[in-house]
Amino acid sequence: MDQNKNMLSIAKKAVALLDNNDLSDETKYEQLATLLVQFAFTCTNISNSEETYTIEESDEAPTEEDYTEDQDFDESDEPNDYLQEAIREANEVMQEEERTENQDSAEHDSLFSIDEFNRIYSSLDTTKENDKNISSIKESLSGVPYFKEYTEEHIQKMKDLFEKYPNFKEYEEIFIPSKEVLSLKTDKKILMSNILIIGEPSCGKSSFVNKLCEIYGYYHRTTLGSGSVNFTLTGGDKGYDKSNCGDILRSLFKKDGHPIANPLVILDEIDKADYGYGGDRDLSGAFSVLLEKNNAKHFADNFFKVEVDASHINYIAIANDISKIPAHILSRFPIKLNIRNYTKEEIKSVVIENQYKDWITDNSINTKLVPEHIPEKTKELIFELSHGRPREVPSVLSQIAAKSICQKNECVIASFSLDENNTRELRKLFESESFGNNRKIGFQN
Repeated sequence: MDQNKNMLSIAKKAVALLDNNDLSDETKYEQLATLLVQFAFTCTNISNSEETYTIEESDEAPTEEDYTEDQDFDESDEPNDYLQEAIREANEVMQEEERTENQDSAEHDSLFSIDEFNRIYSSLDTTKENDKNISSIKESLSGVPYFKEYTEEHIQKMKDLFEKYPNFKEYEEIFIPSKEVLSLKTDKKILMSNILIIGEPSCGKSSFVNKLCEIYGYYHRTTLGSGSVNFTLTGGDKGYDKSNCGDILRSLFKKDGHPIANPLVILDEIDKADYGYGGDRDLSGAFSVLLEKNNAKHFADNFFKVEVDASHINYIAIANDISKIPAHILSRFPIKLNIRNYTKEEIKSVVIENQYKDWITDNSINTKLVPEHIPEKTKELIFELSHGRPREVPSVLSQIAAKSICQKNECVIASFSLDENNTRELRKLFESESFGNNRKIGFQN
Protein backbone atom coordinates (compact mmCIF):
# COMPACT_ATOMS: atom_id res chain seq x y z
CA MET A 1 0.00 0.00 0.00
CA ASP A 2 3.05 2.31 0.13
CA GLN A 3 2.70 3.00 -3.61
CA ASN A 4 -0.99 3.66 -3.10
CA LYS A 5 -0.24 6.24 -0.39
CA ASN A 6 2.41 7.85 -2.58
CA MET A 7 -0.07 8.27 -5.46
CA LEU A 8 -2.68 9.78 -3.14
CA SER A 9 -0.13 12.17 -1.64
CA ILE A 10 1.09 13.25 -5.09
CA ALA A 11 -2.46 13.77 -6.31
CA LYS A 12 -3.31 15.91 -3.27
CA LYS A 13 -0.29 18.11 -3.79
CA ALA A 14 -1.00 18.54 -7.50
CA VAL A 15 -4.62 19.53 -6.84
CA ALA A 16 -3.54 21.90 -4.05
CA LEU A 17 -1.07 23.50 -6.40
CA LEU A 18 -3.78 24.05 -9.01
CA ASP A 19 -6.25 25.35 -6.43
CA ASN A 20 -3.67 27.88 -5.30
CA ASN A 21 -4.57 29.89 -8.44
CA ASP A 22 -1.04 31.11 -8.88
CA LEU A 23 0.31 29.38 -11.96
CA SER A 24 1.83 32.54 -13.41
CA ASP A 25 5.08 31.69 -11.67
CA GLU A 26 7.23 29.33 -13.78
CA THR A 27 8.36 27.62 -10.56
CA LYS A 28 4.79 26.42 -10.07
CA TYR A 29 4.83 24.80 -13.49
CA GLU A 30 8.11 23.07 -12.68
CA GLN A 31 6.69 21.78 -9.40
CA LEU A 32 3.56 20.54 -11.13
CA ALA A 33 5.65 18.84 -13.84
CA THR A 34 7.71 17.10 -11.16
CA LEU A 35 4.58 15.83 -9.43
CA LEU A 36 3.16 14.50 -12.68
CA VAL A 37 6.39 12.64 -13.46
CA GLN A 38 6.37 11.20 -9.93
CA PHE A 39 2.79 10.12 -10.44
CA ALA A 40 3.63 8.46 -13.78
CA PHE A 41 6.69 6.75 -12.27
CA THR A 42 4.60 5.41 -9.39
CA CYS A 43 2.02 4.04 -11.83
CA THR A 44 4.82 2.35 -13.81
CA ASN A 45 6.10 0.67 -10.67
CA ILE A 46 2.61 -0.59 -9.94
CA SER A 47 2.27 -1.98 -13.45
CA ASN A 48 5.66 -3.65 -13.32
CA SER A 49 4.89 -5.34 -10.03
CA GLU A 50 1.65 -6.68 -11.54
CA GLU A 51 -0.23 -5.67 -8.43
CA THR A 52 -3.51 -3.83 -8.28
CA TYR A 53 -4.04 -0.97 -5.90
CA THR A 54 -7.10 1.05 -5.14
CA ILE A 55 -6.82 4.74 -4.25
CA GLU A 56 -9.21 5.47 -1.48
CA GLU A 57 -11.15 8.67 -1.90
CA SER A 58 -10.34 11.35 0.63
CA ASP A 59 -13.22 12.74 2.58
CA GLU A 60 -11.52 16.12 2.68
CA ALA A 61 -10.65 18.26 -0.32
CA PRO A 62 -6.88 18.78 -0.63
CA THR A 63 -5.62 22.25 0.22
CA GLU A 64 -2.43 24.17 -0.27
CA GLU A 65 -1.52 23.17 3.28
CA ASP A 66 -1.53 19.53 2.18
CA TYR A 67 1.09 20.49 -0.35
CA THR A 68 3.32 22.66 1.82
CA GLU A 69 3.02 21.55 5.43
CA ASP A 70 5.77 18.96 5.76
CA GLN A 71 6.96 18.11 2.27
CA ASP A 72 6.48 14.57 3.60
CA PHE A 73 8.26 12.73 0.80
CA ASP A 74 11.17 10.76 1.99
CA GLU A 75 14.22 10.35 -0.27
CA SER A 76 12.59 7.46 -2.07
CA ASP A 77 9.71 9.72 -3.03
CA GLU A 78 11.98 12.27 -4.75
CA PRO A 79 12.56 11.78 -8.48
CA ASN A 80 15.62 9.68 -9.13
CA ASP A 81 18.35 10.67 -11.58
CA TYR A 82 16.39 9.19 -14.49
CA LEU A 83 13.34 11.30 -13.64
CA GLN A 84 15.41 14.44 -13.14
CA GLU A 85 16.94 13.90 -16.57
CA ALA A 86 13.49 13.36 -18.08
CA ILE A 87 12.26 16.63 -16.58
CA ARG A 88 15.33 18.48 -17.86
CA GLU A 89 14.84 17.11 -21.38
CA ALA A 90 11.14 17.96 -21.30
CA ASN A 91 11.95 21.54 -20.30
CA GLU A 92 14.47 21.83 -23.13
CA VAL A 93 11.90 20.60 -25.63
CA MET A 94 9.34 23.11 -24.38
CA GLN A 95 11.86 25.96 -24.58
CA GLU A 96 12.85 24.99 -28.11
CA GLU A 97 9.20 24.86 -29.19
CA GLU A 98 8.66 28.31 -27.70
CA ARG A 99 11.70 29.69 -29.56
CA THR A 100 10.44 28.19 -32.81
CA GLU A 101 6.96 29.60 -32.24
CA ASN A 102 8.39 33.07 -31.61
CA GLN A 103 10.51 32.85 -34.75
CA ASP A 104 7.51 31.79 -36.84
CA SER A 105 5.53 34.68 -35.40
CA ALA A 106 8.27 37.15 -36.24
CA GLU A 107 8.47 35.83 -39.81
CA HIS A 108 4.77 35.46 -40.60
CA ASP A 109 2.84 37.73 -38.22
CA SER A 110 3.51 40.91 -40.15
CA LEU A 111 1.52 43.59 -41.93
CA PHE A 112 3.08 42.72 -45.29
CA SER A 113 5.02 39.96 -47.04
CA ILE A 114 8.77 40.51 -47.24
CA ASP A 115 8.88 38.06 -50.15
CA GLU A 116 6.42 40.18 -52.09
CA PHE A 117 8.44 43.29 -51.27
CA ASN A 118 11.64 41.68 -52.56
CA ARG A 119 9.85 40.58 -55.70
CA ILE A 120 8.40 44.03 -56.46
CA TYR A 121 11.44 45.98 -55.37
CA SER A 122 14.28 43.67 -56.39
CA SER A 123 16.65 46.61 -56.42
CA LEU A 124 16.40 50.05 -54.85
CA ASP A 125 18.67 52.99 -55.47
CA THR A 126 18.59 54.83 -52.16
CA THR A 127 20.33 57.82 -53.74
CA LYS A 128 16.98 58.50 -55.42
CA GLU A 129 14.37 60.18 -53.26
CA ASN A 130 11.46 57.87 -54.13
CA ASP A 131 13.50 54.69 -53.62
CA LYS A 132 14.75 56.08 -50.33
CA ASN A 133 11.14 56.64 -49.24
CA ILE A 134 10.19 53.09 -50.27
CA SER A 135 12.99 51.72 -48.10
CA SER A 136 11.90 53.95 -45.21
CA ILE A 137 8.27 52.78 -45.49
CA LYS A 138 9.40 49.16 -45.40
CA GLU A 139 11.29 49.81 -42.18
CA SER A 140 8.30 51.65 -40.67
CA LEU A 141 6.00 48.67 -41.35
CA SER A 142 8.42 45.86 -40.47
CA GLY A 143 8.12 43.74 -37.36
CA VAL A 144 5.37 42.04 -35.40
CA PRO A 145 2.45 44.50 -35.25
CA TYR A 146 1.08 45.83 -31.98
CA PHE A 147 -2.64 45.85 -31.22
CA LYS A 148 -4.14 48.52 -29.01
CA GLU A 149 -6.20 46.68 -26.37
CA TYR A 150 -8.88 47.40 -23.81
CA THR A 151 -7.27 47.95 -20.42
CA GLU A 152 -8.77 49.05 -17.13
CA GLU A 153 -7.04 52.41 -17.54
CA HIS A 154 -8.39 52.87 -21.08
CA ILE A 155 -11.93 51.95 -20.04
CA GLN A 156 -11.86 54.29 -17.04
CA LYS A 157 -10.63 57.21 -19.15
CA MET A 158 -13.40 56.52 -21.66
CA LYS A 159 -16.02 56.51 -18.89
CA ASP A 160 -14.67 59.85 -17.66
CA LEU A 161 -14.89 61.18 -21.22
CA PHE A 162 -18.58 60.36 -21.53
CA GLU A 163 -19.29 62.16 -18.27
CA LYS A 164 -17.93 65.32 -19.92
CA TYR A 165 -20.07 64.90 -23.04
CA PRO A 166 -23.66 64.26 -21.88
CA ASN A 167 -25.06 64.30 -25.44
CA PHE A 168 -22.79 61.32 -26.28
CA LYS A 169 -23.71 59.39 -23.14
CA GLU A 170 -26.31 57.14 -24.79
CA TYR A 171 -23.62 55.73 -27.09
CA GLU A 172 -21.18 54.80 -24.35
CA GLU A 173 -21.58 51.04 -24.80
CA ILE A 174 -20.44 51.29 -28.43
CA PHE A 175 -17.02 52.49 -27.28
CA ILE A 176 -16.83 50.67 -23.95
CA PRO A 177 -17.73 46.96 -24.02
CA SER A 178 -19.05 45.52 -20.78
CA LYS A 179 -17.04 43.12 -18.65
CA GLU A 180 -19.41 40.36 -19.73
CA VAL A 181 -18.72 41.03 -23.42
CA LEU A 182 -14.96 41.21 -22.85
CA SER A 183 -15.10 37.91 -20.95
CA LEU A 184 -16.34 36.22 -24.15
CA LYS A 185 -13.34 37.38 -26.16
CA THR A 186 -10.12 35.43 -26.51
CA ASP A 187 -8.23 38.73 -26.58
CA LYS A 188 -8.89 42.38 -25.75
CA LYS A 189 -7.95 43.98 -29.07
CA ILE A 190 -9.92 47.13 -29.87
CA LEU A 191 -11.66 46.29 -33.14
CA MET A 192 -14.67 48.49 -33.85
CA SER A 193 -17.08 48.68 -36.74
CA ASN A 194 -16.84 51.82 -38.89
CA ILE A 195 -18.52 54.68 -37.02
CA LEU A 196 -20.08 57.81 -38.53
CA ILE A 197 -20.72 60.72 -36.13
CA ILE A 198 -23.39 63.13 -37.38
CA GLY A 199 -24.43 66.42 -35.85
CA GLU A 200 -24.81 70.17 -36.28
CA PRO A 201 -21.84 72.50 -35.76
CA SER A 202 -20.96 73.07 -32.11
CA CYS A 203 -22.61 69.91 -30.81
CA GLY A 204 -19.17 68.73 -29.66
CA LYS A 205 -18.33 66.18 -32.40
CA SER A 206 -14.77 67.33 -33.06
CA SER A 207 -14.06 68.05 -29.40
CA PHE A 208 -15.22 64.58 -28.37
CA VAL A 209 -13.17 62.90 -31.10
CA ASN A 210 -10.07 64.93 -30.19
CA LYS A 211 -10.31 63.72 -26.59
CA LEU A 212 -10.92 60.18 -27.81
CA CYS A 213 -7.73 60.34 -29.88
CA GLU A 214 -5.75 61.47 -26.83
CA ILE A 215 -7.01 58.47 -24.88
CA TYR A 216 -6.43 56.02 -27.74
CA GLY A 217 -2.88 57.23 -28.34
CA TYR A 218 -2.35 55.69 -31.80
CA TYR A 219 -4.36 57.77 -34.27
CA HIS A 220 -4.18 59.62 -37.57
CA ARG A 221 -6.53 62.43 -38.57
CA THR A 222 -7.40 63.32 -42.17
CA THR A 223 -9.52 66.29 -43.22
CA LEU A 224 -11.56 65.63 -46.35
CA GLY A 225 -12.89 69.07 -47.19
CA SER A 226 -13.78 70.15 -50.70
CA GLY A 227 -10.78 69.88 -53.00
CA SER A 228 -9.15 66.97 -51.16
CA VAL A 229 -7.62 64.32 -53.43
CA ASN A 230 -7.68 60.54 -53.17
CA PHE A 231 -3.91 60.20 -53.03
CA THR A 232 -4.05 61.96 -49.66
CA LEU A 233 -5.44 58.66 -48.41
CA THR A 234 -3.93 56.14 -50.80
CA GLY A 235 -0.64 57.71 -51.92
CA GLY A 236 0.71 59.10 -55.17
CA ASP A 237 2.23 57.10 -57.98
CA LYS A 238 5.96 56.49 -57.61
CA GLY A 239 6.54 57.81 -61.13
CA TYR A 240 5.82 61.39 -60.05
CA ASP A 241 8.41 63.56 -58.37
CA LYS A 242 8.05 64.04 -54.62
CA SER A 243 5.41 61.32 -54.38
CA ASN A 244 4.89 59.43 -51.16
CA CYS A 245 2.49 57.09 -49.42
CA GLY A 246 -0.95 58.16 -48.18
CA ASP A 247 -2.37 58.74 -44.73
CA ILE A 248 -3.82 55.24 -44.40
CA LEU A 249 -0.46 53.52 -44.75
CA ARG A 250 1.16 56.17 -42.59
CA SER A 251 -1.29 55.44 -39.76
CA LEU A 252 0.23 51.94 -39.50
CA PHE A 253 3.81 53.18 -39.13
CA LYS A 254 5.91 52.20 -36.14
CA LYS A 255 5.31 53.96 -32.86
CA ASP A 256 7.20 52.95 -29.74
CA GLY A 257 9.23 50.50 -31.82
CA HIS A 258 6.48 48.51 -33.53
CA PRO A 259 3.94 48.99 -36.34
CA ILE A 260 0.36 49.59 -35.17
CA ALA A 261 -2.18 47.12 -36.56
CA ASN A 262 -5.36 48.85 -35.33
CA PRO A 263 -4.80 52.60 -35.24
CA LEU A 264 -7.71 55.02 -34.95
CA VAL A 265 -8.22 56.90 -38.25
CA ILE A 266 -10.42 59.99 -38.18
CA LEU A 267 -12.09 60.99 -41.47
CA ASP A 268 -13.13 64.57 -40.77
CA GLU A 269 -15.69 66.39 -42.94
CA ILE A 270 -16.43 63.26 -44.93
CA ASP A 271 -19.62 64.92 -46.19
CA LYS A 272 -17.57 67.69 -47.85
CA ALA A 273 -15.42 65.37 -49.96
CA ASP A 274 -15.95 64.92 -53.70
CA TYR A 275 -17.68 61.76 -54.94
CA GLY A 276 -18.61 60.39 -58.33
CA TYR A 277 -16.70 62.85 -60.49
CA GLY A 278 -13.76 60.62 -61.39
CA GLY A 279 -10.15 61.70 -61.33
CA ASP A 280 -7.98 62.52 -58.36
CA ARG A 281 -10.75 64.15 -56.33
CA ASP A 282 -13.16 61.23 -56.38
CA LEU A 283 -12.83 59.35 -53.08
CA SER A 284 -15.46 56.71 -53.85
CA GLY A 285 -12.96 54.11 -55.05
CA ALA A 286 -10.63 54.64 -52.10
CA PHE A 287 -13.42 54.22 -49.55
CA SER A 288 -14.76 51.15 -51.34
CA VAL A 289 -11.46 49.43 -50.56
CA LEU A 290 -10.53 50.91 -47.21
CA LEU A 291 -13.91 50.61 -45.47
CA GLU A 292 -14.41 46.94 -46.40
CA LYS A 293 -12.42 44.62 -44.15
CA ASN A 294 -11.97 41.90 -46.79
CA ASN A 295 -10.65 44.40 -49.34
CA ALA A 296 -8.53 46.29 -46.81
CA LYS A 297 -6.71 43.10 -45.89
CA HIS A 298 -4.99 43.37 -49.28
CA PHE A 299 -4.60 47.15 -49.45
CA ALA A 300 -1.86 48.40 -51.77
CA ASP A 301 -0.91 52.06 -51.53
CA ASN A 302 -0.32 53.76 -54.90
CA PHE A 303 3.24 54.58 -53.87
CA PHE A 304 4.13 51.47 -51.86
CA LYS A 305 2.87 48.70 -54.15
CA VAL A 306 3.18 45.85 -51.64
CA GLU A 307 -0.09 44.55 -50.22
CA VAL A 308 -0.52 45.56 -46.58
CA ASP A 309 -3.09 44.30 -44.08
CA ALA A 310 -5.10 47.41 -43.23
CA SER A 311 -8.19 45.47 -42.17
CA HIS A 312 -7.85 46.18 -38.44
CA ILE A 313 -7.94 49.98 -38.70
CA ASN A 314 -10.71 51.59 -36.63
CA TYR A 315 -12.46 54.33 -38.63
CA ILE A 316 -14.48 57.20 -37.22
CA ALA A 317 -15.93 59.67 -39.74
CA ILE A 318 -17.42 63.07 -38.86
CA ALA A 319 -20.18 64.79 -40.84
CA ASN A 320 -22.67 67.62 -40.53
CA ASP A 321 -24.99 66.58 -43.38
CA ILE A 322 -25.12 62.96 -44.55
CA SER A 323 -27.36 63.83 -47.50
CA LYS A 324 -24.18 64.74 -49.35
CA ILE A 325 -22.62 61.29 -48.83
CA PRO A 326 -23.39 58.63 -51.49
CA ALA A 327 -25.44 55.65 -50.35
CA HIS A 328 -22.68 53.13 -51.13
CA ILE A 329 -20.35 55.04 -48.81
CA LEU A 330 -22.96 55.39 -46.06
CA SER A 331 -23.60 51.65 -46.21
CA ARG A 332 -19.99 51.08 -45.15
CA PHE A 333 -20.71 52.73 -41.80
CA PRO A 334 -22.93 50.27 -39.93
CA ILE A 335 -22.88 52.50 -36.83
CA LYS A 336 -24.29 56.00 -37.25
CA LEU A 337 -24.43 58.24 -34.18
CA ASN A 338 -26.82 61.17 -34.43
CA ILE A 339 -25.53 63.61 -31.84
CA ARG A 340 -28.08 66.05 -30.49
CA ASN A 341 -27.22 69.62 -29.52
CA TYR A 342 -26.51 70.42 -25.89
CA THR A 343 -29.30 71.78 -23.75
CA LYS A 344 -28.72 75.16 -22.14
CA GLU A 345 -28.50 73.51 -18.73
CA GLU A 346 -25.86 71.01 -20.01
CA ILE A 347 -23.75 73.84 -21.37
CA LYS A 348 -23.89 75.70 -18.08
CA SER A 349 -23.48 72.74 -15.71
CA VAL A 350 -21.12 70.48 -17.66
CA VAL A 351 -19.61 72.04 -20.78
CA ILE A 352 -18.54 75.37 -19.29
CA GLU A 353 -17.04 73.70 -16.21
CA ASN A 354 -15.05 71.27 -18.35
CA GLN A 355 -13.98 74.03 -20.72
CA TYR A 356 -12.86 76.02 -17.67
CA LYS A 357 -10.64 73.16 -16.48
CA ASP A 358 -9.15 72.80 -19.96
CA TRP A 359 -8.64 76.56 -20.16
CA ILE A 360 -6.66 76.48 -16.91
CA THR A 361 -4.46 73.63 -18.20
CA ASP A 362 -4.00 74.97 -21.73
CA ASN A 363 -3.00 78.44 -20.50
CA SER A 364 -0.83 77.28 -17.56
CA ILE A 365 -3.02 79.19 -15.09
CA ASN A 366 -2.04 79.11 -11.42
CA THR A 367 -5.03 77.37 -9.82
CA LYS A 368 -4.45 79.31 -6.57
CA LEU A 369 -5.23 82.56 -8.38
CA VAL A 370 -8.58 81.57 -9.88
CA PRO A 371 -11.72 80.12 -8.27
CA GLU A 372 -12.19 76.35 -8.24
CA HIS A 373 -15.61 76.75 -9.88
CA ILE A 374 -17.07 79.56 -11.95
CA PRO A 375 -19.82 81.55 -10.15
CA GLU A 376 -23.31 80.74 -11.39
CA LYS A 377 -23.98 84.31 -12.46
CA THR A 378 -20.83 84.27 -14.57
CA LYS A 379 -21.85 80.99 -16.20
CA GLU A 380 -25.01 82.70 -17.40
CA LEU A 381 -22.90 85.49 -18.88
CA ILE A 382 -20.51 83.01 -20.54
CA PHE A 383 -23.44 81.23 -22.12
CA GLU A 384 -24.77 84.51 -23.44
CA LEU A 385 -21.45 85.82 -24.79
CA SER A 386 -20.50 82.49 -26.42
CA HIS A 387 -23.90 82.34 -28.16
CA GLY A 388 -24.34 78.86 -26.71
CA ARG A 389 -21.39 77.60 -28.78
CA PRO A 390 -18.89 75.53 -26.74
CA ARG A 391 -16.03 76.27 -29.15
CA GLU A 392 -16.30 79.98 -28.29
CA VAL A 393 -16.19 79.46 -24.53
CA PRO A 394 -12.33 79.56 -24.17
CA SER A 395 -12.21 83.01 -25.77
CA VAL A 396 -14.93 84.26 -23.44
CA LEU A 397 -13.13 82.81 -20.42
CA SER A 398 -9.94 84.68 -21.30
CA GLN A 399 -11.80 87.99 -21.66
CA ILE A 400 -13.68 87.53 -18.38
CA ALA A 401 -10.49 86.59 -16.56
CA ALA A 402 -8.80 89.77 -17.80
CA LYS A 403 -11.77 91.95 -16.81
CA SER A 404 -12.09 90.40 -13.33
CA ILE A 405 -8.50 90.77 -12.11
CA CYS A 406 -8.36 92.28 -8.64
CA GLN A 407 -6.25 92.46 -5.49
CA LYS A 408 -6.97 90.04 -2.68
CA ASN A 409 -4.82 89.32 0.37
CA GLU A 410 -1.78 90.88 -1.29
CA CYS A 411 -2.27 88.64 -4.33
CA VAL A 412 -3.50 89.49 -7.80
CA ILE A 413 -6.32 87.10 -8.71
CA ALA A 414 -8.96 86.64 -11.41
CA SER A 415 -12.24 86.40 -9.52
CA PHE A 416 -14.48 85.70 -12.56
CA SER A 417 -17.03 88.03 -10.97
CA LEU A 418 -17.72 91.14 -13.05
CA ASP A 419 -19.20 94.47 -12.11
CA GLU A 420 -21.85 96.10 -14.24
CA ASN A 421 -19.42 98.26 -16.25
CA ASN A 422 -17.17 95.33 -17.24
CA THR A 423 -20.19 93.21 -18.10
CA ARG A 424 -21.50 95.94 -20.39
CA GLU A 425 -18.13 96.29 -22.10
CA LEU A 426 -17.89 92.55 -22.77
CA ARG A 427 -21.39 92.45 -24.20
CA LYS A 428 -20.47 95.17 -26.68
CA LEU A 429 -17.29 93.31 -27.62
CA PHE A 430 -18.88 89.91 -28.20
CA GLU A 431 -21.93 91.29 -29.95
CA SER A 432 -19.81 93.08 -32.53
CA GLU A 433 -19.63 91.70 -36.06
CA SER A 434 -16.10 90.37 -35.50
CA PHE A 435 -17.45 87.91 -32.94
CA GLY A 436 -20.28 86.66 -35.18
CA ASN A 437 -23.39 87.81 -33.34
CA ASN A 438 -25.56 86.53 -36.19
CA ARG A 439 -24.46 82.89 -35.89
CA LYS A 440 -27.02 80.25 -35.17
CA ILE A 441 -27.14 79.31 -31.51
CA GLY A 442 -26.25 75.63 -31.15
CA PHE A 443 -28.32 74.49 -28.18
CA GLN A 444 -31.68 73.08 -27.31
CA ASN A 445 -34.21 74.70 -24.96
